[in-house]
Amino acid sequence: PGANMIRLPATGASAQPHRLGRASFTLNMANSWYFSCRHTFEDTLQEEIGRFGAQPSSCKVVTPGLLRVNDAALSAETPPAAWDLTYALQVIPDAHAIGSKEASISSLAKDAIAAVGLGEGGESVEALRCARKGSLAIHALVPDQFRGVPLSKAKMHRRSASIVDKISKTLKVTFPA
Repeated sequence: PGANMIRLPATGASAQPHRLGRASFTLNMANSWYFSCRHTFEDTLQEEIGRFGAQPSSCKVVTPGLLRVNDAALSAETPPAAWDLTYALQVIPDAHAIGSKEASISSLAKDAIAAVGLGEGGESVEALRCARKGSLAIHALVPDQFRGVPLSKAKMHRRSASIVDKISKTLKVTFPA
C-alpha cells in the first residue's frame, strides 16, 4: 500500500517560492506533479498540459483520472502551479509515493510524516508551525475516486482515511494547523 504526499519545502535552482500564512516555503520542481481529471478526459488534459510546454512523453496516465508529469517536463519559467488548466480538477505538487515494510496504519502514517519532512528535525517543521489553526488539510485519495466511484464504495478509501486520521492526530500534538 502507498499514498501520494505533498512535500512543502525544497531548495535549489528548481525550487519555486510560495507563502503559507506567515511562513515562506518552496515547491520543488524536480519531482513529479500529479493532475486529476474526470475519467475519460485523460487525453484532453494531456493535450492541455502539452500546450504549456510539457512533452507528451513526460505525461503519463497513472490510473483512470490521474496523470503524472515527470520532472523533465517541469520548467521553472512556467511552473505547473501557474498553469491555468481547464480539465484538471486537482493539482498535487511535488508528490512522492510512500510505502512501508509493515502495512499497518501506524507505520504508513509514520512513514508519510517522515516523507514530507515533518519528522524529528524535518525541513517542513517551521512552515507548519507558522500556519494558522485550521489552515491546512490532509486528504485521502484512492484510484476509484478518479473514476467517479462514490467514496462509500471506493476500494481502500476507509483504510486511507484511517491513515489520514492517524497522521492528523500525530501532527496536532506539535502543530496548530
